[in-house]
Amino acid sequence: MNFLNLINSYIIKKYPLPIYASIIWFVIAFTLLFFQQAQFSFVVKNSSIEQLISFVSNFSKLSIPLLLMCTVTFHRFKKDSLTIIAGLTTGIILLLYTIDALLLNSSHVSELLAKQHEFILMLLSIAVMTFIPFLKSSMREFWVVNNIMFVKLLKALIVSFIMLLATTGLLFSIDLFSSIIIDFFIYKCIFIIFMYGFFSLYFLFSMPIFLKQKEVLEPKFPKFYLLFTTGYLLPLTIIGIGGMYAYFFLHVIYFVWPPIEVVLLFLLVANLVIFLMFQFELLASQLKNKLVTLFLKYICFSIIPLGSLCLVQLINFLNKEGFTEFWYSMAWGIVWILGVCLYFSFSKIRDIRIIPITLSVILCILLIPPISPFSVSIRSQYNHLIQELKANNIIGSDELIILDKRHEISQMTQEKIKARIYFLNQHNHLKLFQKYYPYPIDEQSISVQRLWQDLGIN
Repeated sequence: MNFLNLINSYIIKKYPLPIYASIIWFVIAFTLLFFQQAQFSFVVKNSSIEQLISFVSNFSKLSIPLLLMCTVTFHRFKKDSLTIIAGLTTGIILLLYTIDALLLNSSHVSELLAKQHEFILMLLSIAVMTFIPFLKSSMREFWVVNNIMFVKLLKALIVSFIMLLATTGLLFSIDLFSSIIIDFFIYKCIFIIFMYGFFSLYFLFSMPIFLKQKEVLEPKFPKFYLLFTTGYLLPLTIIGIGGMYAYFFLHVIYFVWPPIEVVLLFLLVANLVIFLMFQFELLASQLKNKLVTLFLKYICFSIIPLGSLCLVQLINFLNKEGFTEFWYSMAWGIVWILGVCLYFSFSKIRDIRIIPITLSVILCILLIPPISPFSVSIRSQYNHLIQELKANNIIGSDELIILDKRHEISQMTQEKIKARIYFLNQHNHLKLFQKYYPYPIDEQSISVQRLWQDLGIN
């Protein structure tokens, strides 16, 4: 009992709320793994119990960055209005997740939507955690604290991953060179122990307490980290941007667009640029590196034309093929990157807090139902499919499906139609075809196989 009191007193001195949330997340994940392995019928077969356990697990995971934000804000400002803002933000995000998890999980389509919202809310929680406690602080203080947190997070991740590899390697060696058989369940347990439990707790316990401004010290970057960013990531980013300009030029002179996958390469390079800008903006004077100085001066100007080309290419691609959640999110990612680069190109203030603030705004926009990735992708794929069917006279001028007819269409067109039908089926929206039937039909009777048959597709 004294040992538990000692641990509890140490936790209270650090970040008690996020630490307890991490412990709950770890314990529930570990317990659920044991239940699934033992095939306990009351958990595995009872969907309501399983959903409740999953909800508590995800709720505690989502709470970790939000409670860390609230704790840091309270430590620094006590009864200031920022603590109210942090508390309201936490409450709103957790309420949104609760609504999604408990009210939207009643059907397959709602479950898919809930998972997408959960991912967006997790990103939003991490983004708001970085700037809300420092809205009234100096830009340098914001930069210092976030870099301390990033270094601690990176260290926790590396240590956890090394320990995971070492433990699994040892177990694999025992399994390989001895008569002892290590069940795969043991490897799952090891993964949860290190990546769920040890990782989050190591990070939170290693975090210093950020109190008043004078107590916030400059982050001590490891030499390897500085060497890695300035000696590897920085040249790699510059080479990547130069290579993409050359690649676009080679295609433009032949009046063709490059493969759409180049957009993903641009997003990767552009996010590296924003990461390096965040690192170097207030560190350039200490590094005294000419390459870093030139990078900060010209990099945003170089990103804008390239990003504009990628955005135009992506819009042309989406107009032709239709939106999916993935490509719709990528389009918003390019818009965000262009906005950040325009700000740093023409603003005299160059406040790096604009990076997480604008990202949070974009994430909030993606949660609005009519323009969410889920809703936009369904409307787009449905409209493209109807246009395809009308163009091939599968749906007549009377807006009804022409039944009892085998339509002669190309193999490529068939594959496109099938892909869109699969997409709508995955999102549980085949019911949209109900109005195109020449006779009354229940929406539950519309299946993929029936649609293929009624549309006259092999």
